[in-house]
Amino acid sequence: MTHAHLIVGGTGESRTRITWEKIHILFPTETTLKLPHPDVFELYPEKSIKIHQVKELITFAHKKPYLASYKFILIHDAEKLTIEAANALLKILEEPPRHTHFFLSTEHQTAILPTILSRCEIVETPTFVLTFSEEELLSLIDQTHDLVVGSIKKRLLFTQGIAKDRDLALSWFNTQTQIWRYILLKKYNCIKEISSEKTEKKLTNLASKVKSLQVRKFLDRIESAKAMLRQNTNVQLTVDCLLLAMPRGK
Repeated sequence: MTHAHLIVGGTGESRTRITWEKIHILFPTETTLKLPHPDVFELYPEKSIKIHQVKELITFAHKKPYLASYKFILIHDAEKLTIEAANALLKILEEPPRHTHFFLSTEHQTAILPTILSRCEIVETPTFVLTFSEEELLSLIDQTHDLVVGSIKKRLLFTQGIAKDRDLALSWFNTQTQIWRYILLKKYNCIKEISSEKTEKKLTNLASKVKSLQVRKFLDRIESAKAMLRQNTNVQLTVDCLLLAMPRGK
């Protein structure tokens, strides 16, 4: 497992959310981490990140974990590292302590030194262009909301209408990819403007009923279901399994 990850794009808030999701995915035993925490070091720059700040995090990195199993260093707006600070950080990224993991974030990947990039796993924030009209989006939000809060029986009844034909099911899966990506972007506050106030309220309400991690996992399930349909698996069974895996909310 790599010890360094670079979260790229989006807003500062969305990058922070993705950082914590990444931590919880990679280290499921650390899901109870709450700030402030003795094993988490967060660095927020003012105008720049200077060498003395990196020296401080290096000292922190070499100490053994106090409460958690690992130590985590979060460097926000990493493009603000001075050359001297970046070179000092590079040295510890080249030989990181076994118990320490680094999570850097930046809006623009090109602003980071190539030598640091080479030591990091790049994680991009989701970006995507919506292809629905406002009316189609509103209808799809309503449909998705009903499925999210609905019973298992309601979900299985719904599948009967789309499992009659393989191409129809694939088309619906593609639609699900779009709406769930849109929900994820809403949760990350990456959607700047929606023309309809009614649509905005309904999307906000829907997004509040599910967790970001649930959405990301469900998007993976959709892609797996698409692949299964293309391999001539049973359509009804594939659609049923996907609907049952859809995040549930109240």
